[in-house]
Amino acid sequence: MIFSSPSFLWALGLLAIPIIIHLFQFRRFRVVYFPDISLLKEVQTKSQTKNQLKHLLVLLSRLLFLALLITSFAEPKIPAKGNHTASDGQTVSIYLDNSLSMQSRVDELDLITIATQNAYDIAATYPSSTKFRLITNDFNSTQRKAVDFETFVSLLDEVGVSPKFRTIDDVLQFHNQSASDLVANQSLFLLSDFIGNLDTLHSKSDSSLKYRYIAYSSSINSNTLIDSLWIESPVVQVGNEAEVFVRVRNFSKIPVLELPVSLVIGEENVSTVLIDIEPNSFKDTSITLIADNSGNINGKVFIEDNTLEFDNESYFSIQVKDDIVIQELSGSEKPSPFKNLFDIDGYSYRNMSIDGIRIDSILNPDLLIINEANNISGSIFSLISRQLENGKSVLVVLSEKTNSESQDRLSLELGLNLRSWDTTRILVNSIETKDKLYFDVFEQQPKNLNFPYSKGYWRAEAQNSRSLLRLFNGNDLLQVLDQDNGALFVISGPLSDDFTNFHKHALFVPSIINMPIYTGIAGPLSFPIGIDYLNIKLPDSKRITLVSDRDGNEFFPGVTYNGLAIHDQELKPGFYRLVSDSSDVFNLAFNFDRSESRIDALSVEEIQNRFERNGFPIQLIDNENQDFSAEIHSADFGTELLPYFLLAALLFFLVESLFLKLFP
Repeated sequence: MIFSSPSFLWALGLLAIPIIIHLFQFRRFRVVYFPDISLLKEVQTKSQTKNQLKHLLVLLSRLLFLALLITSFAEPKIPAKGNHTASDGQTVSIYLDNSLSMQSRVDELDLITIATQNAYDIAATYPSSTKFRLITNDFNSTQRKAVDFETFVSLLDEVGVSPKFRTIDDVLQFHNQSASDLVANQSLFLLSDFIGNLDTLHSKSDSSLKYRYIAYSSSINSNTLIDSLWIESPVVQVGNEAEVFVRVRNFSKIPVLELPVSLVIGEENVSTVLIDIEPNSFKDTSITLIADNSGNINGKVFIEDNTLEFDNESYFSIQVKDDIVIQELSGSEKPSPFKNLFDIDGYSYRNMSIDGIRIDSILNPDLLIINEANNISGSIFSLISRQLENGKSVLVVLSEKTNSESQDRLSLELGLNLRSWDTTRILVNSIETKDKLYFDVFEQQPKNLNFPYSKGYWRAEAQNSRSLLRLFNGNDLLQVLDQDNGALFVISGPLSDDFTNFHKHALFVPSIINMPIYTGIAGPLSFPIGIDYLNIKLPDSKRITLVSDRDGNEFFPGVTYNGLAIHDQELKPGFYRLVSDSSDVFNLAFNFDRSESRIDALSVEEIQNRFERNGFPIQLIDNENQDFSAEIHSADFGTELLPYFLLAALLFFLVESLFLKLFP
C-alpha cells in the first residue's frame, strides 16, 4: 500500500488527545455519606468494571474512527503490478488488430467491433492530459504521432478491416521507431485475436513500458481454404497444356467430402474437380488448361465455404510465351551445333560473338550458352550470375584453351575447378536417367547403348555438382551445378569432331533441349496483399504504373534494383496490369494473405507464456469483466482504497455511538 498524499499522516499524532482524555477523565466528584456502605462497595466494584470496559471500547472505536479518517485523506492505494504507476502527462499506445481474421463474429458482433469499443473504454479511463497513439495494421504516418482523446476517438471511428497481416514483432518495432518522440511514461495495449502473429517474437521488452493485452476468440471451429497455387513448368508456351496445382487445406476436426474445386478463366468455368480432405490436413490436386494465346492467362480457383470467405478464392496470372529464348555467346568461329538443334518452332535462337558484346542487350534468356570462350571476362560472369539468380539455366562448354584467369574465376565465382586437360579417348560409362533432365526420355534403364566418347576434355570438379554423363575413368562429360535459383551445366570439352562425337550422338538432343526448362522455377502466380516489395524483372522505363482491371485505378509503385516497392498502396484481390511508360508489359495477380486463415487461436495461458518466455512482463485485461473500466484503471493506476477507509471510519463511528447509547 502507498499514499498519494502522505503529508496528511502527521495528523495521526492527534490520536493522543482522546487517550489523554480517557486517562485523566477531567470530572468533579461529590462525596455522599452513608451509615453502612458494605453493600455499596459491592455495587461500586461491579459498576467500575463495567464502566472501564465501556470506556475502553469507546476509546478504541474513537481511535479507529479518527485513524481511518485521517488515513483516507492521505489517499491510500495498492500500486499497479510491475512497479508502474500511471500519472498525468503519460502516453498510451493502443494496437488494434484490424486484420481479416478479426471479422469473425461473437454474439452477432465481429471481433473488430468489440475491440474498437474496448479501445474507446481504455482511452476514456485516463485523465484528460493523456496522449494516445492508435496503431493498426496499416502502419501509416499518422500512427506515429500521439494525439488527444477527441482526435483519438475520430481516428478510431475510421478504422476498417485491412488485408495487411502484421506480427506482434512488427507492431513492437513500429511502436519503438517513434517511441523516442513520446514522454517517458508509456503504456502499450495489444488488442488482437493473436492468430498467427505470435509465431515469432524476437523484440526485446522495454522496462519503462507497461504492457497490457486483450485476447479475443470467435466461435468458428472450422475453415476450408485455397492455400496456394503453383505450376511446375518454368515456361508455358502457346498451344501447350499447363497444369495448375492447387493445395486446399482443411482446418477442422471432421473430414471434408467431395469439395468442388473450380477453375475459371475470364468468365468461363474451365474445369471442376471433387476432392476429399482429412481433418486438419491438406489435399493437392491439379487442373489442366491450354494456352491458346501469348501474353497472360488470368484466372482464379475457388471453393465454397461459409466460415471465413476471404480465402475461398485465389487469383493467378501465367505468362505465356511464343518462343523459348536461347542466347549463345560463342568464342569460336566454327559452326555451332546448337543452331540446328534450336532451329525449330517454339524456340528463338540467337548467336553472338563473345568478344565485344553489349551485356545490357541480353535480356534474360531461358538458356544462356557460353560456348568455347578462351577468356571469360568479368562482365560475362556478371551475366551468368544474373541469369542464375533469375532462376534460369546456363550451359558452359569449356574450351581447350581456357586461360588461367578464366580458370581462377570459374573456381572463385562458380566453384568449378579445372584440374587438368586430358586427351585420352574414353567412352561415357553411365547416364543419370533419374535426373529430371532426362524425364520421360527413357522408359527404363538403357542397356547395350552405344555411348558417346570424348578424346579432349577437362578434369573438372565441383563440390555441389551432379554427374549426368560420366566417363569410364570417373570424370564427367556433362555435369550440373545447382547455383542460386538456377542451374549451371558444364560440358567438359569442345563440341567438335576433334574432341568428341557427343554433338552428333542421339543423347545430345534430349540433354540440351530440356535445359531451358530444367530449373522448374516459374515466376510466382500471384502476390499477397500487404507485401512491401515485389521481386520481379522490370523493363527499362521512366515510369511504371499498376492499373487495376477491376476499377481502373492507377498506382505508382517505387522502382528498386530488384523489383517494385508497394508499401502503403491499397490493393485489392484481382488483376493489375503493369504498364511501362504507356505500354502494357504483363499482368500481376494479388490475393489476401493466408496467414490468418488458421482458426487454432492460442489460449490465454499460451499467449502469456510466449510473452513471458521472451521477457515481456505483460498483464491480461479481461474484456468480459463487467467492471472493465475499473480493471483498466487498476492495471495502470492501482486500486484506490479511499472509499474503503471512509466506509470503515463510518462503521467505527456508528459503533462508538452504539456503545454510548446502549451503555450510558
